[in-house]
Amino acid sequence: RDIAHRSNDVGLYREAVQLYAGDVLPEDRYEDWASEIRDRMHRSFVELLAGLGRLYESRGDWQQALTVLDRAAHADPPNEEIH
Repeated sequence: RDIAHRSNDVGLYREAVQLYAGDVLPEDRYEDWASEIRDRMHRSFVELLAGLGRLYESRGDWQQALTVLDRAAHADPPNEEIH
């Protein structure tokens, strides 16, 4: 995530987003030891999507920006900044 953020490289952002395979340990949803890791990974995923959306937007690629930001909004519905 940090490398993609520093580089502003769409390809690195896309690779980092693809590494997210979903919630960590979904079978242990209510285990305290797993929730911090799961939340941190999910936040990183949403931040990557938001950053990728901003990159597409800055390049005038509005369709890609909307697609990525829509995915971010679905991943984190209460996030007002993404909406």
